[in-house]
Amino acid sequence: MDGGRILARAIVMGTVVALVGACGGSPPASPSPTVNPTHSHAVASSSVSTGPTSTPSRPPSTSPPAGPTPTPVGYVSPLHDSDLACAIGQVEAAETNAAPVTPVTDCAPQPRFSKRIRNGGLVTTDPCGEAILDSKCGTVYVFQDSEMRFSACDRQTTTAAGCITGTMAWDNTCPEGVASIVSPPARLDLHGTWISATYLPQRQIALFTVLEGEARAIPIDATGAPIGDGVDVPAGTFWFGGINGQPATVAGLEEHQAYAIERLPAVVEELQLASVMAAISRRATSDGVPSTIDTPNVINIRARGGPFDKVDVQQALLLAMDWRTAAKVAYPDGNGRIYALIGDIAPGDTASLSRDFAAAAKAIEAAGLTDTTVNVVADEDAAVRQVVDRYLGVLKELRLTPRFGGFLAPEKAAKQYEDLGSKGEPTIWLSTQ
Repeated sequence: MDGGRILARAIVMGTVVALVGACGGSPPASPSPTVNPTHSHAVASSSVSTGPTSTPSRPPSTSPPAGPTPTPVGYVSPLHDSDLACAIGQVEAAETNAAPVTPVTDCAPQPRFSKRIRNGGLVTTDPCGEAILDSKCGTVYVFQDSEMRFSACDRQTTTAAGCITGTMAWDNTCPEGVASIVSPPARLDLHGTWISATYLPQRQIALFTVLEGEARAIPIDATGAPIGDGVDVPAGTFWFGGINGQPATVAGLEEHQAYAIERLPAVVEELQLASVMAAISRRATSDGVPSTIDTPNVINIRARGGPFDKVDVQQALLLAMDWRTAAKVAYPDGNGRIYALIGDIAPGDTASLSRDFAAAAKAIEAAGLTDTTVNVVADEDAAVRQVVDRYLGVLKELRLTPRFGGFLAPEKAAKQYEDLGSKGEPTIWLSTQ
């Protein structure tokens, strides 16, 4: 049946952020390989040079120096010793490489920093998770399905667990020359910059987007040495490149050029990044940085709590619905997507799914969930209303008992979802967040 390939991890996003130390320790256990096979983590080392410490403030934009800049080395001051908060979903962390990985509780849209991540520490998010780090160099956001270890990695010898995977954004407040991001294809040197960075191992492509300030993207080889002089990436542009200087083309665009951000939607569409780009745009706006990222409208469906933490049940929740039709009804103009951000299933556009209600009903019955009460939480949004109306009927067809609390402001919906899910109550959240 189609459920066996539900949102298979065809795309794995990853970035590498400025860290030091040996890459080691045990990452969280991998989910079921039938739904979430082991990441093909291609990982690179990254470091941040020591620099003057000062109260973080958004520095004026300065032009990057011409030509390649040697990768800075030394003790990493900007990112380790950062305070960590869980914003949405499930976030786990280890404070050091000797500490156990434990859940970060008390998730809330307004960050409640409850852990300090030190050298060698680890932060992970599940496919619907989002974490916030308050560092010496500004705010770092770690988005869906990510792992970040606060230590350097040797990409030649690192195990499949890697040191960092995922998508991140950085509101960098450190002075010029202090902060860099390194992924296998390229290094991005920051200059008072609000940026996002994504690395897709299976496509072996890095994507950098600059919303404020300036940066310089420099392709690197397998040893981390620069290939050429690099390209200036000013505010309102994006850059992408392939690994080891191999040519890459996305949406008809050639690599290693700074493109106007108005051309980003076609790249986002091909790389299936609409949901995370919407989250990046939201975070930039909340930081006072106008976002010009034009992504499709996105509704995210999340589920957690009790039986909803099991992969077969998560599959059933997706297989039962004709999501393609639901998206067309919610967005008649075609400019909308419904993304699944559920448990151990890789984030993805539900339009790729084919409905198999019989298989879904069988899984619900086999799990002993007939007549189980299910909480449904939803944002107040016209398109979300259309989807919720359909989905409530589907849940009843599955012989579940939906308990719907009405449409809420996004922050209230997020809080209700976290509160109910953390208590082990099966809860579904349909939102624009």
